[in-house]
Amino acid sequence: MTRRFIFTITLVASGWLSLIANAAPGIDEPFLRLTTDKTWGQRLADAVGFDGFSKSYALVIGISDYEGGYDDLPTGNDARRMADFLFNEAGFDHVHLLTEDKVTKARVAELMSDEFPELLDGNDRFFFYWSGHGDTRSVASGEGKAGYLPLSDTPSQRWSRMIAMRDVREWNRFLPAKKSLFLLDACFSGLAGFVQQSPTPRDWKIEQLSQDSHHVMSAGTENEKTIASDRWGGSLFTTAVLDGLRGAADAASGFEKDDIISLTELKAYVQERVLFERRTIGYQNQITPQVRDLRHNTGEFFFLSSRAVDVARVDPSATEGDRSFTEQSGETDSAAQPQLTPEQVESSLNLDKAAIQRSLSALGYNVGPADGILGPRSRVNIRAWQSANGFGSTSYLTAEQYQRLLRDAEERLAQAPVVRELPASDPSPIEPAFGLPSYEPLISFRDCGVCPEMVVIPSGAFFMGSRESEPDSFDDERPRHRVTVESFAIGKYEVTFDEWDACVTAGGCEHRPEDLGWGRGKQPVINVSWEDAKQYVGWLSRETGQIYRLPSEAEWEYAARALPTSEGANAPAYAFGGNIAEDQANFGGNVGRTTEVGSYPANTWGLHDMHGNVWEWVEDSWHDTYDGAPTDGRAWAEGNDSARVLRGGSWYNKPRNLRSADRFRYVPDYRYGSSGFRVARTLTP
Repeated sequence: MTRRFIFTITLVASGWLSLIANAAPGIDEPFLRLTTDKTWGQRLADAVGFDGFSKSYALVIGISDYEGGYDDLPTGNDARRMADFLFNEAGFDHVHLLTEDKVTKARVAELMSDEFPELLDGNDRFFFYWSGHGDTRSVASGEGKAGYLPLSDTPSQRWSRMIAMRDVREWNRFLPAKKSLFLLDACFSGLAGFVQQSPTPRDWKIEQLSQDSHHVMSAGTENEKTIASDRWGGSLFTTAVLDGLRGAADAASGFEKDDIISLTELKAYVQERVLFERRTIGYQNQITPQVRDLRHNTGEFFFLSSRAVDVARVDPSATEGDRSFTEQSGETDSAAQPQLTPEQVESSLNLDKAAIQRSLSALGYNVGPADGILGPRSRVNIRAWQSANGFGSTSYLTAEQYQRLLRDAEERLAQAPVVRELPASDPSPIEPAFGLPSYEPLISFRDCGVCPEMVVIPSGAFFMGSRESEPDSFDDERPRHRVTVESFAIGKYEVTFDEWDACVTAGGCEHRPEDLGWGRGKQPVINVSWEDAKQYVGWLSRETGQIYRLPSEAEWEYAARALPTSEGANAPAYAFGGNIAEDQANFGGNVGRTTEVGSYPANTWGLHDMHGNVWEWVEDSWHDTYDGAPTDGRAWAEGNDSARVLRGGSWYNKPRNLRSADRFRYVPDYRYGSSGFRVARTLTP
C-alpha cells in the first residue's frame, strides 16, 4: 500500500479565518519592466562592478483554494507578496504571476516548456516560486520517494493530474539561463535534485557565485508541517525568505556583509528564523528547509540586497522589538530578549489608530476604511511599510516609527498635483447637463470642472455574451442572451490620474495610487481596487448631486459594442470588427505601459479605450455563467461578493482578452498596475 503525505500549513492565528472564507479568483499575468529601465544585470554592475548578467525572469505560482482532495490553505497572499518583492524591490525584469484556478498542468507546462525558454538566454537568470500543497509518493522499486505538486482541482492520489518534481528537473534542462532557482513553499522527501557538497562559503567571491547554478529549495521534508499566521502575513517560510532577501540573510553563513545574498546565506537564515519562530510560539514539530542541486553546479543563485541591513542576529537592545538568536543548539536566549514584546511596546504608547490607517492609505497601502481598529489587514500593511522602510517587520509600531509614518504620509499628500480646471474659453465647449429637458443620445457633458466627460448612451437591446463559435471565447461568456438597456451616461474616457487626484485633494478618496513611473495627468489611473472606484463615484455623487456609479456589466458591453439593436444579433468580437489592430488599441505589450486616454480611435458612440489600455471595474459580482442573469441591464450584484468583474483587457493582454464579451474577475480590494475604471451616471428627467 502506497504511503502518502500531504504537505499542510498549520493555522496559528484566528485572524486568517476571514481571509480564507471565500475563494479568490485566479491570476495569469506578466509584469514587464519598461525597456528604458535598467535591467537586473545593469543594476548588479552598478552595485558591485560585475557585468556578467543580463535579465532576471520569474514565474510565481500560488494555490490556496483547493476544490479536490486537499484542504484550503491560509496563504492566499503569499504569491502576490513574492511577485511584488521580485518586481518592485529585487529589480526583476519579468515576473509572471499565476494563481488559484489559473494554475493548470497545461498552463504551467506551456510557460516552462515554451514561453520562458524562448525569452531566456545564456546570461539570464530564472526564478520559480510555488506556494501550495506538496505531496510525496513511495517508489515501488524502493528507490526513495517522488514529490508532487497538487493543483486546485486535483483529487487525492491522482498523481497523473499533479505536477511531478521530475517535471521540474526536466524543465530546468531546457532553460538556457545561466542560473535557476526553484523555491517551493511545500514539504517533500522526494525532491527533484541531489545533495552536493558546496565549497566553504567564506572563500567565495562574486565571480564564483555568478557561475552556473541550478537548485531547488523546499520548506521542509516529508511528515513536516510549516505554519502560517497573520503575525507573518502568511506562511512563515515565505516570510522568512522575503525578510532574508531584503537583507536579513546577508552574512548569515560566513560571507562578509556585502549586499549580496547567496542561496547558502538564505538557507542558513531561513532555517534559523524558522527554528526561532516556531519555538517562540511553542510549535514543537520539526520544520527543516532543504536545498538540492538540479545539476552539478560551480556557483550559487544570489540576490542583490536593496539596502544594507542588519544580519539575522540583531542587537537585543534594539528598540524595534526584533527578536535575537543565539548559536547554542538553536535555542533562544531568554536573557537576550527585549523586556517588552513589540505588541507591549505599542500598547504603552498613545497612538491615533485611525491616523495610522489614513497614513498607510495615503502611502498606497490598502487597509480599508479608517475605523481605528488595527486588525489583521492593518497589521499586514504595517508590516509591509516597516519592511519597505528598513524597520524590523513586527507589525507593531514604535514611537519613532509612528512619527515617521505620519510624516511620510503628510509629505506624500503635500506632493499631490494641483488639479487642472477646464479653460474658461474651451474651443469646443461641452454642453452642461444641468437644465437639459432631455438627454439626447451621444451628446457629451460634464457636471463639474473636474468631473469626467460623459457620453449619453441611447436606449436599446443587444445580445450579451459570445456564441460558441466565436474564436477564443470562454464558457463564462455564455449562454448568450438578449438584454434591454435604458439610456444612461458613461465616461468618454477611462478615469485619469488628474480626475482621481482631484478626489484625493478634496478628501473624497483616501488612496493615492502609484503611477509606476508612467506619469499621471491624462494617463488612466491604475493600482485602484473596486472598493477604491466605489469611493470615487460616491464622491462624484456628493459633489454634483447626481447619481454616479460603476456601469453594470451589461451596460459596459452594450457601450463597448456600440451597435444599433438591429445589428446586435451579428455583432463582431470588437467594436472595430472581427479583428483588432495595433493602431486601434493599446494591447499585447506593444507599448509596454498605459497610454494617455483618447490616444486611440473611439468606437461609433464616441467612447475611447473600451478595448485595451486598462482593465475596467464594473459593478457586478462574479458569476461563472450567465444562467439566471438579469435581462434589463441592471448589475447582477447578488452572489459572490468575494470577486468583482473587470472588462476590456489591458495594455499587455492578447486580443482574446480585448473582445467585447471577455470577462475577468478579481477580489474587490486588490490593486494592480493594469486595473482602472470608467464611471457611469444615471440619467434623470
